[in-house]
Amino acid sequence: HFVIRKKRFCRTVAKGKEYCGEHEPETDNSEEDADRIPCPLDGKHSVYRKNLHKHLKICNAKPKTDLPKYITGNNAGSDCEELLINSVNPKDEKPFKRIEDLYNTNVKDKISLNQESHNILSDELENKEYGKETKKHLIQNAAILKVMENEGFIKDNTSFVEFGAGKAQLSCWLVKLLESFESAQIVLVDRASLRHKKDNKLEDKKRSSIRADICDFLIDELEILNVQKLLLALKHLCGAATDLTLRCITKMFPKLMVFIALCCHHRCEWKSFVGKQFFQDNKVSRKDFVLITKLASYAICGTGMSRERRQKLSENQEVPIKAEDN
Repeated sequence: HFVIRKKRFCRTVAKGKEYCGEHEPETDNSEEDADRIPCPLDGKHSVYRKNLHKHLKICNAKPKTDLPKYITGNNAGSDCEELLINSVNPKDEKPFKRIEDLYNTNVKDKISLNQESHNILSDELENKEYGKETKKHLIQNAAILKVMENEGFIKDNTSFVEFGAGKAQLSCWLVKLLESFESAQIVLVDRASLRHKKDNKLEDKKRSSIRADICDFLIDELEILNVQKLLLALKHLCGAATDLTLRCITKMFPKLMVFIALCCHHRCEWKSFVGKQFFQDNKVSRKDFVLITKLASYAICGTGMSRERRQKLSENQEVPIKAEDN
């Protein structure tokens, strides 16, 4: 069915049918057609009468309640925080050496490796039908949940907040761990409303969804939270979004515990960056910051070869031809 308003064909998959319920042609002898009624919240679309109660809970036209409080740009940071912009000699020709020294002093051999995995995902991890990308997220979720359990934070009377929840895969598994706890609460925060979310399968009493931009969000004024025990989880919250979240939760300390799976360092921005003071103490300039963000992508940027070329190399065990050999 071609949707004139959207200038494209309908993308809704209808199992065993040629059309979805919304675009199925009307027939005189169809019982299903007779049982389809306009949505009470928005007459522009229809719904089966038997599914009306469920539909009203998730309809996009549902009146918004408990809207989050926000101030535009509240957590954005400022370009006025001009720390050390001009403090480094512009003729400095050894930025890589200074960055390497900074790494060796503050990072090297100070990060411990933990490869534990929570057994709640054991069956999923052994599923051979899953591809590499799906397995990657399952492994990460299992590791995060295991750390939470080891630290003693899987308990009752606690609010778990997932920033940048996306499709809520992490929270979906967390809910299963909290099934025996009556007063545990999960709050999902994301600025977008994605389809096929895992949290659609969760009970309303177990979770609350907040649609808000982290840049503007005021978490300390969110009344539904249990501020006595608060745990925040951030997984794949790209670059600057992690800094925005850290600025957002500043007022909540020391009432919370934070778990962060960092992602996309090359997307960090100076304006929102929370480590300016650290850079100042170690004589790192804003120019160095930009260089570091570029370098951060080198480890994951790939070989530059096409997928077909990489597959051919793996099959034939060919030796890549270097540019200087031509």
